[in-house]
Amino acid sequence: MIHRKPKLKMQNNAPLKLTYNSTNYFLIPCHGGYLLIDAGWHGKLERFKQKLASCGIGLNQIKYIFLTHHHHDHAALVQDLRDLTNAKLIVHEKQVAFITEGVTDYKKIQQYNWLLWLIDRVMRPLITFNYKPVKIEPSDCIINSDVDDTSLREIGVHGKIVATPGHSRDSVSIVMDSGVAYVGDLAMNITGSGLLGKIPLPIEAENYRQVNDSMKKLINFGAKEFYPSHGERIDKKMIENGIK
Repeated sequence: MIHRKPKLKMQNNAPLKLTYNSTNYFLIPCHGGYLLIDAGWHGKLERFKQKLASCGIGLNQIKYIFLTHHHHDHAALVQDLRDLTNAKLIVHEKQVAFITEGVTDYKKIQQYNWLLWLIDRVMRPLITFNYKPVKIEPSDCIINSDVDDTSLREIGVHGKIVATPGHSRDSVSIVMDSGVAYVGDLAMNITGSGLLGKIPLPIEAENYRQVNDSMKKLINFGAKEFYPSHGERIDKKMIENGIK
């Protein structure tokens, strides 16, 4: 059987993305449809469906869902989407314990500075961190290594999966052969004045040293353009200037 990739709609030569609640979700063509990178925010299923429809993509075209990490703004809609699409999961084994319980683990999270710490304490009671538990099916792909160079290629995506801890211990990224990297919350590009952090570092992380190491790791794997879940594209030079 010959699989044909759908034509990817581009936005200013950038990958196709859906954005709501200040969070980016990306779609990559794969065999028979699309690979969706992350699916988050409790109670936002209809918003997600609207965004998807505005791109001319139907729910049944989502064939796979890849998670960069287990936090609520990345995983809260996964089970809802699976119930509607039968999409298969591609996740790291370190994510499984969290997503199958539907919990966001913030025990070790640190904010970049005191202002972000204060904002976090004000906003935390307003956010639903737990979500519908995700059921792992036998056909799902569970990655158990730091670098996986085969799972994506088997579904027609030319890239590799790389473990990139720092923001969270279970964080993983995709590095495409083209040099495009989808990094979740490992990097961010949302601060303008510098008061809320330092580009490209995330505004919060479990371990900032690991964040730096993981960014260097991605560059060593050929990453040239970083697409974060929060904010705009970050080029390699911005990464190199922003890390130690």
